[in-house]
Amino acid sequence: MGSISSWGLTDTQRAKTPTLTDQHAVPDIRIMDGEVNITLKMAEKKGISSLTDASIEKAFQKTNEECRRPDTELVRLRENQYEDAFTIIKNWDEPLGKSLNLQWSKERESSWRRTFDEGLSLMLLDSNNGEAIGIRIIKQDVKNEEIDPSKIQNDALRKIHTFIHQEVEKSRFYEKYGVEESFHFLGLAVSEKYQKKGHGKYLLEVGVEFVKNLGICPYIHGEGSSAYSQKIYEKIGFETLKEVAFEDYKVNGYKSTDKEDMDSSGLLSICINCRYIASVIANIRNFEQARDLRNTILHSGTFEFQDDEVQTFIAKMIDVLSDGDVLSKDVNALAATENLKKTWKKI
Repeated sequence: MGSISSWGLTDTQRAKTPTLTDQHAVPDIRIMDGEVNITLKMAEKKGISSLTDASIEKAFQKTNEECRRPDTELVRLRENQYEDAFTIIKNWDEPLGKSLNLQWSKERESSWRRTFDEGLSLMLLDSNNGEAIGIRIIKQDVKNEEIDPSKIQNDALRKIHTFIHQEVEKSRFYEKYGVEESFHFLGLAVSEKYQKKGHGKYLLEVGVEFVKNLGICPYIHGEGSSAYSQKIYEKIGFETLKEVAFEDYKVNGYKSTDKEDMDSSGLLSICINCRYIASVIANIRNFEQARDLRNTILHSGTFEFQDDEVQTFIAKMIDVLSDGDVLSKDVNALAATENLKKTWKKI
């Protein structure tokens, strides 16, 4: 199975902030010797670094009033909710991470904590039971920000950070819009229980409104690594500046992903999330079930599983390899199917 999928570096339209965003005239009123003198002086330009928790909270409250959603509660992600956010991220079916078999680690948790500590990320709760529905992760970003890959110990995490950083530079996002800083939509994830109910689109839209209400920087950039995220970015008017196929992912000239290094979950996720591949799959549900079975088996706490679980997974993989006209007639897929059938008999 080929690992062909699009990754869209999607960067937004200018958010509609007041025209006095950069510098604006402020009246300076002074009374001297009984005379009133009014002069205009230019206010100092405010940047992202000028944000305080109070100003962020004010923008959030305004956003919350403007963007209410039935049966949900929008909150700023606080430390007492980090564990709920980590749970969502651990189960996040993000194709790039899947393709590199990115696992949860203390280093990865620390990276997310630093982002959450900026106080810009949002969480959507189910107002009926208090469960976390999803998260919109937002962080500050500046032009020419330096990252030191050598400080990232996890190989997959290092590749992802380096790749995204270099692709933002290649997209010339900052040069295109003539800015020095922006907000980075770093991730959007919805709990499986609440998926396919419009919550992801809502979290993206409410994130844009939140940035507008901050009134500081009118630009956002983010990555759409799945067909779903690309679609909702485009729906609300984001501009795609750069696309990179999974098979062409390179870091400093070297491929960061190879199909030989991907496990079945990564390959299945690519097939499910790539719009082109998904369009020629006869039964996408077989692919989803095979991926979920694989994750259930290998993510068990004891790493133990029953023979019938393995047999169910093998049967589902045979269904995948027999899908439609393309795979059912492919020589390699047919050979893999025969090998799986032999394995089945040995169990």
